[in-house]
Amino acid sequence: MSKWTDGEMPASFIDKLAKDGYVSEVNIYLNGKKYRQIIATGMIDLSNGFIDAIFVNPQHMGLGMGKEMLAYLERLAVEAGLSLLTLESTLNAAEFYRKCGFIGDEISVYQSPRGFNLDCIIMSKKLV
Repeated sequence: MSKWTDGEMPASFIDKLAKDGYVSEVNIYLNGKKYRQIIATGMIDLSNGFIDAIFVNPQHMGLGMGKEMLAYLERLAVEAGLSLLTLESTLNAAEFYRKCGFIGDEISVYQSPRGFNLDCIIMSKKLV
């Protein structure tokens, strides 16, 4: 996890997140004050249907937040007239995406702007 989060976020990623990123939030109450907490993130490039950066706050894993974010991104893709979604799944998340209708097993290497490589699986899903 520290490889993903250590150091400054590259400006190119910040720009992409501002353009293509979405968050799910919940209200939390602490000492009588209301705060908004991000529980899931996701990005989609609506020019090509590429999904990226699906993350769920560890406190909210297993509650369907990842599926909800993915379903939201799929709705945006359908509204934009896309017929195919693609993504690069980490090896540990591939089963999650398969349960959500994605297929694929070709291994690729993701080259992080933070300077590390990570094996991924190229996956796709046809939209109706």
